[in-house]
Amino acid sequence: MARWLEMKKRFKLDWVLSNELAVGPAPLKKSHFEYLAYKKIKSILNLCNEKEAPIDKIYKSVFNFKRYTLPDHKVNKEIEISEIKEIIEIIESL
Repeated sequence: MARWLEMKKRFKLDWVLSNELAVGPAPLKKSHFEYLAYKKIKSILNLCNEKEAPIDKIYKSVFNFKRYTLPDHKVNKEIEISEIKEIIEIIESL
């Protein structure tokens, strides 16, 4: 239990809808994915590109995984309304 409390401090999830929708950083390490499984997370929507947040194929088989790369501060492009709509559709499908 102490291990999960320590992980909670370093890999923070915030529930948007209690036990239904959480937001947090992109999982990058094995311990992140273990923590997500411990928290009973079933699906992951990653908004980072593959280079920034690669995911091992083993975790793609454990979680329902989707990636939709959004522009961020590193690129000179604003997020479009159509991209937000697409993300909402993906979240609803998950």
